[in-house]
Amino acid sequence: MRGIYVGTALMALVTLMCELVLTRVFDVIITPNMSYLVITCAMFAFGLSGVVVTLRGLPQRTDVRDFLAVLSGLFGLFIVTILPLMNLLPFDHQAIPRDPRAQTFYFGLVYLALATPFFLGGMYFAAVFSTFSTGSRASTSGTSPARRSGR
Repeated sequence: MRGIYVGTALMALVTLMCELVLTRVFDVIITPNMSYLVITCAMFAFGLSGVVVTLRGLPQRTDVRDFLAVLSGLFGLFIVTILPLMNLLPFDHQAIPRDPRAQTFYFGLVYLALATPFFLGGMYFAAVFSTFSTGSRASTSGTSPARRSGR
């Protein structure tokens, strides 16, 4: 169980640090307004991962620890590939009026490249919290703890 605590703490640390670094990189490279895209994208991806876990559930045929290991490995892989992907994509926010269709497509690819690691991080946290928390089933059943205890 200690490994889960350490892994979750490291995943939270890396996720926050990646968000801060990408915010700063976008602030310098593109414009300050586009740097807020990172925060918005991270929040959206975390929320989307929670919806996916709620609707589809966790894989039943694998051990949760193996699933967490795969998620953390993919998270690390996508974190490393964010900046090379950003350099490869020809998105230019100033060219949107000249070529809106192509720039919108490239912006979608930028958003997907940014959202993927945060989505995987959100899946990691959703898997940890839904599997290893002791009160998660009781707190989501629709009744308060005080009502269940008869107070």
